[in-house]
Amino acid sequence: MNKTIILATGFLLIFGAAVRAQAPAEIRLGAGYGSYSMGDLEALQENSMQGIGVNIKATERFPAYFNYSLRYLFKSKVDDHFGVVAEMGSTGGRIGYADYSGSYREDQLLRYRRIGVVVESYRALPKGFDGWLGCEASLLFSKLIYEGEISLTGAGSTSEHYTFYALGGAVQPYLALERKIGFIRLGAQAGVCLSLSEGFSLKEDRNIKLVNPGKSSEEVVPGWSGWRLSMYVGVPLSAGSGRKEN
Repeated sequence: MNKTIILATGFLLIFGAAVRAQAPAEIRLGAGYGSYSMGDLEALQENSMQGIGVNIKATERFPAYFNYSLRYLFKSKVDDHFGVVAEMGSTGGRIGYADYSGSYREDQLLRYRRIGVVVESYRALPKGFDGWLGCEASLLFSKLIYEGEISLTGAGSTSEHYTFYALGGAVQPYLALERKIGFIRLGAQAGVCLSLSEGFSLKEDRNIKLVNPGKSSEEVVPGWSGWRLSMYVGVPLSAGSGRKEN
């Protein structure tokens, strides 16, 4: 994983060097909300519930959750943008059971980090708004933290903890609408994330894969595909980065 991060960082540094002569346009800080398609993790959760054999319940099933992003954009000669993007997000699952004899808890916390390039085309709109049609292509780094605990009344408790990683990629086309307010630009963005990934492997030994015994021992793969909605604040980085108001 460390080698992959180094390669990704090197790629972005080379990309940055290639555009250093271009005029910086805007830096955007965003916060959003998105859905996910965690079919493999939901199946693994179901298999655990069936294997325990008591009236255990799933209190969290990998719901939509918040994400946070940073984009550094350059301006081309025709008012379009290109640059780099970094984003992080998370979701999770939990099953649990408790009665007079004790309790059982199993948590699956998922996180992702993606880093890549972005290209967007400018569209003039009326009433002082600007529109963007864009697409992002990113490397996708997934992390799964598994925690389980069994507690028996009068006999203490035992727990286990594992960390898994997976490498993938994502493409995210989107539409954005923004308006200048003072020296900043407020924007809203809507898009769809399409992701592919390898199966999860253990942090300590990448040859050990996480599999689902209930699905013929298939590898468990993260599914970050889904819709994305976000708001952002854009700060111009040069005097020439602004556009004429319509």
